[in-house]
Amino acid sequence: MLDSISNDLDFFLRALKVLIFATISGSIFGLEREISRKPAGLKTLVFVTVGSALFSFLSFELSSIFGGDPVRVASNIVTGIGFLGAGSIVRRGDIVEGLTTASIIWVCGAIGMVVGAGFYVSAVLISLGGLAFLIFLEMLERKFIRR
Repeated sequence: MLDSISNDLDFFLRALKVLIFATISGSIFGLEREISRKPAGLKTLVFVTVGSALFSFLSFELSSIFGGDPVRVASNIVTGIGFLGAGSIVRRGDIVEGLTTASIIWVCGAIGMVVGAGFYVSAVLISLGGLAFLIFLEMLERKFIRR
């Protein structure tokens, strides 16, 4: 009985760590999208990151218990994220909108997978680097393309 409680507590603490780091990582992009008043803001990007992190985490946990290939789950996460991203792309005549949002949804899914694989600090650093890159590209775009 005590062994079962210990295992449950250990699993809970590891899952909690995944939830915390996925929330932090998704929030980095989500806050920027909220501040910029873009679609797919804080809630959406946190849930995408947390969801893919939990699926990844569980795939590693279950494969260590029952065997199997955790990479199969990763491919299905990518497929699911693709559907979410596709839903954010809108075409109005010759204008296509939502590609950056779709890309960020895709990246948040990948970052969640990084968290789920146990690379917590790397996920936060990747998120911060991605945010810096996004801001830099938007500045370049405003200066040279959208005059």
